[in-house]
Amino acid sequence: MRVPVEHETEIRRIISTIQCPWRGECCDPSVARHVPIHCRGGTDLIECQDKRGCICRLAVPFGCSVFCRCPVRKYLVENDLLQ
Repeated sequence: MRVPVEHETEIRRIISTIQCPWRGECCDPSVARHVPIHCRGGTDLIECQDKRGCICRLAVPFGCSVFCRCPVRKYLVENDLLQ
C-alpha cells in the first residue's frame, strides 16, 4: 500500500522527532514485510506482534504482550494506512 501524498509530510515530520532503532522499517506501509500489529481498544493500544518488539525503545512490555508507543505507527493506524 502506498501512502497518499497528503500524509507523507506529516509522517516525515513525526519520524524526524523520534529516535527509531529500526529506522522506521517496521511501520513503513510501502514495505510489504512491515511488522504486524494488532489494535486493541482503538488506536490507544497497539500491540506489536514481532518478537523483536520487546527490545524496541518505544515498546512497553505488559504480561505476554508488547505494546507500541511509536507515534508513526499510531498515526498510520489512526489514518487507516496499514494493510
